[in-house]
Amino acid sequence: MKKLLFFCLLPVMMCGQTNDKKSAMELEVKNRKYNFGDVKQDTLISKTFILKNVSKRDIKLNISSTSCICTEAKLNKNSLAPNEEAQLIMKFNTEGKIGESKVYTIIDSNTEQQFYRFLIFGNVIKKE
Repeated sequence: MKKLLFFCLLPVMMCGQTNDKKSAMELEVKNRKYNFGDVKQDTLISKTFILKNVSKRDIKLNISSTSCICTEAKLNKNSLAPNEEAQLIMKFNTEGKIGESKVYTIIDSNTEQQFYRFLIFGNVIKKE
């Protein structure tokens, strides 16, 4: 009888744990793309993205990679308490670039969605 009760309650206990884990580890990012439009060559583009911990547990953040050496990325915080925000500052140096350009930064975290990709794109015009 005890075994039967255990096996009947096991799925309920597992579902509860999964839902708690998901709701406990969420990162809110309103926009992960930025179109800088047309800029002249040798311009430094800078964009700040806001990341917010909307969970009930601390979230760890780390810059995993950037797409090229022309891209610099910095986080002002690597750990977020519940309801706390962090800033990801991305800088793109257009020196030597011409035409459509896209650069990205990947952030990894201990949330359900482990990786977050941030994109800066637009058109670089040859300087006169």
